[in-house]
Amino acid sequence: MRIQKPAKRFVAAILTTMMTFAFAFSVYAAEADTTPSGIAYAKLIDKLNGFVDERKEGTASVSIAIFDGSETVCDLRYGYADIENKIIVDENTVYEWGSCSKLLVWVSVMQQYEQGKIDLEADIRKYLPDGFLTKLKFSEPITMVDLMDHRGGWQDTSYAAEFEDASKLTSLAEALKSTEPSQVYEPGTITAYSNWSTALAAYIVECTSGMDYAEYVHQNIFTPLDIRHTSVRGDFTDNDWVKNQREKTKTYSIYEDTFESLGTNMSYINLYPAGAATGTLDDFLKFAKAFVPEAGEPSPLFAKRETLDTMLSPTSMYSGIDLARNCHGLWTMEYAVSVMGHGGNTSGFSSMLMFEPQSGLGIIVMTNEVDETAYNYGLLSFIFGHLTPRSAENRPDISGLYLAKRTVEKGFLRFYKYTNAIMPVTKTASEGEYSVAGMSVRQISDSLYLCDNGNGMEYVFNVTQNSGGKRIIENYVCDYERANIFSLGCVWALLLCTLLAGVYALIRAIICLIERIRRKQTGATVVMRLVTLTGAAIHVALMLYLWFACNNALYSTVVPLCLAVAALSLLPVVNAAVLMVKRREIVKHARFIIPAVVCFIPVACAIFFQAYNFWSS
Repeated sequence: MRIQKPAKRFVAAILTTMMTFAFAFSVYAAEADTTPSGIAYAKLIDKLNGFVDERKEGTASVSIAIFDGSETVCDLRYGYADIENKIIVDENTVYEWGSCSKLLVWVSVMQQYEQGKIDLEADIRKYLPDGFLTKLKFSEPITMVDLMDHRGGWQDTSYAAEFEDASKLTSLAEALKSTEPSQVYEPGTITAYSNWSTALAAYIVECTSGMDYAEYVHQNIFTPLDIRHTSVRGDFTDNDWVKNQREKTKTYSIYEDTFESLGTNMSYINLYPAGAATGTLDDFLKFAKAFVPEAGEPSPLFAKRETLDTMLSPTSMYSGIDLARNCHGLWTMEYAVSVMGHGGNTSGFSSMLMFEPQSGLGIIVMTNEVDETAYNYGLLSFIFGHLTPRSAENRPDISGLYLAKRTVEKGFLRFYKYTNAIMPVTKTASEGEYSVAGMSVRQISDSLYLCDNGNGMEYVFNVTQNSGGKRIIENYVCDYERANIFSLGCVWALLLCTLLAGVYALIRAIICLIERIRRKQTGATVVMRLVTLTGAAIHVALMLYLWFACNNALYSTVVPLCLAVAALSLLPVVNAAVLMVKRREIVKHARFIIPAVVCFIPVACAIFFQAYNFWSS
C-alpha cells in the first residue's frame, strides 16, 4: 500500500452539469442507532450525500457501503466509470481492490490454520519446497505471524512484479523466485510493509492445500459468500465478466490543481495475491460482512467462531503502549473507536475496508482514482469520529530526518534508501506540533502523534527508541529510524561529487579527444586517460539509468547494466596502474593526475550504492 498524497480538488467544470447521483439505500435501524461520530443511522444517507456533494468537483467516481453486521445501513454510487464517454457508475462497475486483496490471503491462511494445516508460530520453511528461500540472512525462524505483521525482515523487491503485457505473467512460484528480495532485518523486529511476503503466504496456502491459490479463493471464500463478480488473478482470466467490465472502466489522477485521465490503465500483477483482486462493490460488501457476524455466530468464512476471534486478536503492538498495530494481517487505526481492516492502491484505483469489531459497524470505499484520500480516509472519521487527545507530560523534540525501513538496503536500488525513503519531520510555531511531508502532526499523548493531510487522511504514529537508543517512529505499516545528519550529508555529498565527476569526465574526454586529433598525441598514458574519462562519464550515466529507469525492471535488463558498471569501475584502477608505470613522465602533469583522481569518485559511488549488485535484489 502506498502512503496517500495530499489534498485535491477537481478544477475542470466538465462534471458540474453532467454528474448525477445513482444510489440505493435502506435505513433499517431505529433513531437511537448512531455512528461513533454521532450520526443517526436514519440520517446517514443524507449526511453521506452531503459529504459527497461537497467534493463532487474533485471526484471521478466513488462507491460506498456502510454496514452493521449482516445489515446494509446504506450504499451510494456517484460519478462516472468513464468521464469521457459519460458512463455512470452502477452496480456492475468494477474496481481494483489493490492491497485489500491481502485480506483474502490472510483469511485463506486462517482457514488452513483452522484445519490444522498451518501452525501460525512454526517456521514457514516447514511448508515450502527445500531451498525455496535463497536470500535469508538470519537463522531465526520466520513464522506466519511474522508474514501477517509484515515483520519477516525482507527489503522491498527491486524486480518487476507487474506488467503491461499479460503474456509475461508466470506462476506464483516463479513470480516469487524472480522477485525474491534479500532479508535485511531479523524476523519479528522491524515492521516494513511487504507485497512480496504476502504473496509468499499465498504460495504457502498453495503448498498446504494442494490447490492453485486463485482456485482456492474461489472455492473456499467466494463460493460460500456467493461472490460471483470478482476476480483474483492478475490477468482476470478467472472471471471473464470482470475482465469485460474492467475494460470499460477508466482511471484518473485528480489533485488540487491537476486532472489527468489515465485511460483504462490496465496492468497485470505477477505477485497477484498481494493486490490484483477486482470486483463490484456488492461483492466486496459480502466479504466485509463476513468479518462481523452476529455475536456468538460463526463467520461463513470459518467453521468455528473461535477462528474469527483469533484472527481479530492482536499480533503486533505499538512499542511501550497497550495499543494494537496489526491483527493477523488487519491493520488497526484509531478514531473515536479502534477499527481494523485494510486500504489499497493500484496505478488507477483506491479502496478501503474498515470495521469496528465490537459493534460490527464498517465501511467500504472504492474509487477509480489513484491515491485518493478524501473518501478512502475522510469517510473513516465521518463514520468513526475523531480520536480524543490525551494529556502529554513529555514533549520531546522529534524533529529531524527519518529513514523508512521499507526500502532497499542491498543491491542496485540502494540509492532509494537515501532519497525516496527519507521522511522529514519539522517543527512548527506551536509546541508539540510538526509538519511531516506536507501533513500536520500534533502530539496527542506522551508517545502518540496524530497526522492529518488536510484531505481526510488521519492516522497515528508512535515515537519510541530501539535497543541502540535511536529514535523510532512507528506508523501502522512501517518503522522509521532517525537518521544521522552528518552521515546522510556525506552520502548526499558523494552523490553530488559523482554527478560533478561525470560532467567533468565528459567535458575532459571531449577536450582530450580534440587535443589528440589536433596535436596527434600518442602514448599509453594519453590513450588511457581518454578511455578512463569516457568510461567515467558512461559509468555515471549508467548508474543514473539504473536508479531512475530500472525500478521494477526485469532481471534480464538489470544484469548487463550492473555488469557494465562493474567493468567500468575497473578502468580507473587500470589507469592508475599505467600512471604508476609511467610515473616519471607524468608526475608533474596535473592533466593526468587530476582526471585519474576524479574518475575514482564514480567507483566509490558504485561501491557504496552497490550499483554492481544485481543478485541481492
